[in-house]
Amino acid sequence: MLKACILFLFVTIHSFAFSPPSEHIRKSRWDISPIQIKFLATFFAIELVTYSIISPVFVKQEIDSSDYDFDEDDIEVPVWAYQLGNHGPEVLTAGMYGYYLFGNDEYAFEKAFVFTESMLISQGITFGTKYAVNKQRPDESNYLSFPSGHTTHAFTVGMWMSMDIYRSAKFHENIYIASLPLIYASYIGWTRIDANKHSFKDVATGALIGSLTSYFMYEFHFDENGKYRFNNKSGAILTPTVDPIRNRYGLSIGVTL
Repeated sequence: MLKACILFLFVTIHSFAFSPPSEHIRKSRWDISPIQIKFLATFFAIELVTYSIISPVFVKQEIDSSDYDFDEDDIEVPVWAYQLGNHGPEVLTAGMYGYYLFGNDEYAFEKAFVFTESMLISQGITFGTKYAVNKQRPDESNYLSFPSGHTTHAFTVGMWMSMDIYRSAKFHENIYIASLPLIYASYIGWTRIDANKHSFKDVATGALIGSLTSYFMYEFHFDENGKYRFNNKSGAILTPTVDPIRNRYGLSIGVTL
């Protein structure tokens, strides 16, 4: 019953909330995304906090282990190499925020803001699905197997980072450099299968959720050169005026700042 309620709420909220935005007029520094995207990001943020506080009984762990624990006998690579995948999403995320904080990207603030929204949306979709589907992990540690949260996280950051690199001035359209974050994200996904935490379907679905979320969020907000699309531009607008009764003609001038 609880799973059905979660799924119903998950689908219904988004049906009401998300009519795809086609344009956005920025009115302030923080007004970066359309209201629909802000709503989704806020909703998913609340959802993630709620799940972290209230864990339904049906996902209670049968084995006393965390999502980061693993059996060394299950993995095919050295422990240090596995840990690069186990903690890879956090490494990618720190690198992305670090670049926006200390780098010289003109639109660092806008990108960090939308990137955060992408993370909230993709993780919200993933964890909402986890709690609704209730699939047991291959190692039987809990019932949060589908889809893979690690892989969703990795591909959300990986796709975003790849697009930002590909559209940057320094590595513009350099597919080899731009593909590196996605290769790393793929390795992270593989380690989840290798450690017996997920099936291929879990990982593939997580990769799809993360990739599509970041692709559409980046594509909507930033152009082919990585520039924010919706900054207001100053200028003058000339509008002809006609008064046939008084036989007067003229121009009205409007100025946007």
